[in-house]
Formats: sequence, C-alpha cells, structure tokens
Amino acid sequence: MSQAGESLRPVPPARKGIPWTNPTFWYVNALGFALGGTFNYLPLTFPVFESEFGATLEQKGRTQLIYFASALLIAAVGGWTIQKMGLKRAAIISVLLLAVGLGAIGIAPNFAVVVAGTCLFGVAIAALGVVCNSLISETFYETRQSVFLIWGIVDAIGATLVPVFLGKWLAHAAVSGASWRWGYYATCLVLLFLGAWSFFIKEPQSFAHTQASSTRKSSHVMAEILAKPTIYFIGVAFLLHGLAQVGMVTWTGQLYNLRLRIDPAEAAYFISVNSAGFFVGRSILTWVTAKWKTPELLILFVSAAGGTLAFVATIAAPSYGAGLVCFAVAGMFISGDGPSLNSYTGFRFLGRSAIAFALIGAFGNIGAAIGPYLIGSLGSRLGLERAIWFMPVFSLGLAALALICYLKDRKAGLLLSHPSDAAL
Repeated sequence: MSQAGESLRPVPPARKGIPWTNPTFWYVNALGFALGGTFNYLPLTFPVFESEFGATLEQKGRTQLIYFASALLIAAVGGWTIQKMGLKRAAIISVLLLAVGLGAIGIAPNFAVVVAGTCLFGVAIAALGVVCNSLISETFYETRQSVFLIWGIVDAIGATLVPVFLGKWLAHAAVSGASWRWGYYATCLVLLFLGAWSFFIKEPQSFAHTQASSTRKSSHVMAEILAKPTIYFIGVAFLLHGLAQVGMVTWTGQLYNLRLRIDPAEAAYFISVNSAGFFVGRSILTWVTAKWKTPELLILFVSAAGGTLAFVATIAAPSYGAGLVCFAVAGMFISGDGPSLNSYTGFRFLGRSAIAFALIGAFGNIGAAIGPYLIGSLGSRLGLERAIWFMPVFSLGLAALALICYLKDRKAGLLLSHPSDAAL
C-alpha cells in the first residue's frame, strides 16, 4: 500500500537548523508551556477537593479517570474534525475550551460541577496536544526531532513553574482564608490571551493540501492508518507510558503525605521536581540529537528503562528529600518518552498527522485514565503504599517493547531512513 502524504514530504538541499525566526515556532512553544502548566491541575487540587467537597481517594482518582477518558472523544472524531477544520481554527477552539473547563472547576459549587469541568478540561487538553504535535510535524518536518524536544523543554518548564505557584497559592488559601479559586481564574485569563494569538498563526502548507483533499475521503485515510501495524505499536507504547507516568505523578505526593504528613505545597513539589527533571533530560537529549543522529526507538528504550529504576527508587526512598531527588531523576529519564514517540509518529504519518496523533492519543489517554484510578481504587483496599508498586511494572513493559521494535527496525534497515510501515 502506498503511503498517503508521501509526495508532500519536503526534500531540503541541506540539513536545517532550529527555526528560531518562524512565528509558529514561538506560538507552538507558548501552547506547550500552557499545556504543561495546566496538565496536572487536578492532582494539585486534590486537597481542596477533599476539604471543600469531602472527596474520597476513589473520587479523586475518578476525576483523573474522567479527565483522560473524556479525551477519547478526540480519538473518535477529533482527528477527522481537526483535519477538516484546519490547525488554526482547531487551536482557537481548543484553547478557549480549556479556559471554559478550568473556569467551570474554579466556580464549582459542588463536586458534580467539578466533574463536568473535568470533562471539558480533558477534551481540551487532548485536542491541544493533537494541534501542537501536528503543527510541529507539518511545519518543521525536517527538524521535527529537535523541535519536539525543545517543545518538550518548554512544556516541562510550564509543568515545573505553574504547579509551584498554584501549590503555594492553595497552601496560602488554606491558612489565610483566601479563595483557592483565584488560581484557576488567573489561568483562564492567560488562556484567553493565547486564544487571541491563535488568530495570527499560518496553516502549514502540507496540512492545508491534505485538508482540502481529505474532506471527501477522510474515512479512507482513517482506514489506511488503522491498517498500519505501526499505529498499534505507537499506541500501546503511549498506553504504557500513560499508565506509569501519570499514575506516579498523580499519587507520589499523596504517598508522602500519608507517610510524613507533608502539606499541599510540599506535595506539589513532587510534580515540580519531576517536571524539572523533564527540563534537564530534554535539554540533554536536544544536544545529543543535534550532535548525533539517534533513532527515536533507542531513545525510548533508554528513557523507559532508566525511568523504571527511578520510579522504584522514588517509592522506596527513606525520606522526603530522597524522594524528591529520585522523582527528579525519574523525570530526566521519562522525559524522552513523549518526544520520541511523537517524532516517530510524525516520521510515519506526514500529511495525516492530525488523525494519527488523535488515534495514538486515545491509547495514551486510556493508560493515563486507568493508572491514577487503578492506584486510587486499589489504594482504598490495599493501601497506597502497596498499590503504587504497579506503576514501575508498566514502565518496564514499555522499555521491553521499545527494545524489541528498535531491533526490528534495525534489522529491516529502517532507522533514520525513508519510512515504510510494512516492517512493523
């Protein structure tokens, strides 16, 4: 089967550098900062959900389940919709929907409204992820690996700084009588600014061409992608990554809260140091991939294997300080998972990226939904100390899968060459 979009592949005369002067580069990185900064808002607000609404462990885990499960709507119809409407309009709608979802949680008078806001929040985050990944793949195909890593660094900066500020505000509000809701309101104002910026971006040329031709044959494009074994490998890899990473991020702070009775701000530091580890890890990977051509699947194997060991060390750490250090190291390793898989997806599905990213996002969101809920549910029965040990097992499975597929690619001569889905 011939690969749709293959004729759209740019063939530059020389290796291009990082596109610092392209306005889309800065815009997509601003979206990355916002995406990373807001991604973990729910676990940060778990103490508020408990004190304000009486939420149990299972109910708090359920918000994460709903958050990620609602994103499956993007997998079902989002890829086709984004492909049809274009990345510019999809960006505008996604950012505004994110503001509405967070705003609903901020004004929630009861836990039912929190759940409703969580649904919108999850859909918006998933849609924004597809938009960002597609913008990078379609606009910066030849330098996609470096741009994905830089985008990941900015995403990690957002995920490091914003939780610190929100965590401090929540802790301050808890003792001063101020409203915790203002943290959500301030975020909505920033998102409205990004929504206005979205009007000024340009539609990628290759995507616009595919968009025009795919409105009549979108079902054929979807069927073609689903016929490729590659999409299932990437999907399962994202599922395992979501299970392990989101499960650990959601509950590590709560684990140490049970052990040492730390406050919400101290619990939030686990998310921040993990994200800081992402910043360091992706900075190193950006330098490595710029200096040496490194296959995405090899990076994925090293990242997942190292992350597994660091997760184990985080759970077994004897003190709060040691736990923070181990979780920062975990972030350094795991930071390579997402950019590697995203770059590999862009490599395989140029011109069809919105549909492909929506599909693999479904797998990732299923894993991300199951992970926190699994620990919350099992933790209610077995205790959080025991339940959280399931997470490193999933990360180890990802490392094994990456190694197997890397060896297959190398044997077939596909590494860093022209993509051919026949081998996977």
